[in-house]
Amino acid sequence: NAGWKVLFGLLLKGLGAKDIPFANNFDGLATVYQNTPDFLAQPGDMVVFGSNYGAGYGHVAWVIEATLDYIIVYEQNWLGGGWTDRIEQPGWGWEKVTRRQHAYDFPMWFIRPNFKSETAPRSIQSPTQASKKETAKPQPKAVELKIIKDVVKGYDLPKRGSNPKFIVIHNDAGSKGATAEAYRNGLVNAPLSRLEAGIAHSYVSGNTVWQALDESQVGWHTANQIGNKYGYGIEVCQSMGADNATFLKNEQATFQECARLLKKWGLPANRNTIRLHNEFTSTSCPHRSSVLHTGFDPVTRGLLPEDKRLQLKDYFIKQIRA
Repeated sequence: NAGWKVLFGLLLKGLGAKDIPFANNFDGLATVYQNTPDFLAQPGDMVVFGSNYGAGYGHVAWVIEATLDYIIVYEQNWLGGGWTDRIEQPGWGWEKVTRRQHAYDFPMWFIRPNFKSETAPRSIQSPTQASKKETAKPQPKAVELKIIKDVVKGYDLPKRGSNPKFIVIHNDAGSKGATAEAYRNGLVNAPLSRLEAGIAHSYVSGNTVWQALDESQVGWHTANQIGNKYGYGIEVCQSMGADNATFLKNEQATFQECARLLKKWGLPANRNTIRLHNEFTSTSCPHRSSVLHTGFDPVTRGLLPEDKRLQLKDYFIKQIRA
């Protein structure tokens, strides 16, 4: 509100931050963009986080840098210590304006003010002289994946006769010790009776990808004929036992492997080529990813609603494209 008042002399309406895009008339003042897998924020955008943040009220910040993978913002009250509703005069809490990096999320809105272009010539002594354009900062380098192809011996699954049509992303429901290497050790020589319980094509943790089935083979990972025949199943490992930081790294390695495979097969990353296990059968999988990126826990609350499913898919797609 303080920043908006400086720009336009107006205060924004809404019970919470999440209501700002819908409770205000931005005609002539700004354009509101909803985040999509292709959206790129710009410096000067006001970003509005949805009800997954701020105890259901959302959150707001100002973008100062952005890539397709993340935004860097100035924000206050991320930790809950900002404005105090004048309980303590004049109303400021202990939390100062802070520079932070965030991943894009869904839903998320970007309000882009109609800034005036500066056309008047400036004196070289002017305090507002434009500085030289900064060199673009490189995006964080992707990790170098260690891909181990060691196909299981105990289950000779049939060939599908073509490349996979899509990738199915799973959460393995595994403990902290359930790494890609651990799955390899436990399954590569496992008997048919064990493998018939389920086997995906790849298992990912850290920077390791264990490929358990050949790309040409039908999988046994969705409890659905279409998903098994045409889908390439990837398990994000340690989804029950790892801390958030570890699991998110496993996810990022999975996204990187998805991008590599889609490029190899000549497929784009979209809602048809990136699928979730719960699209094929009634399951909470991918449960951990659902909690982290939609705020909905399908283990305790039941099946993931369709809007949350699309929210999660779009997050995956955006990360894979980045």
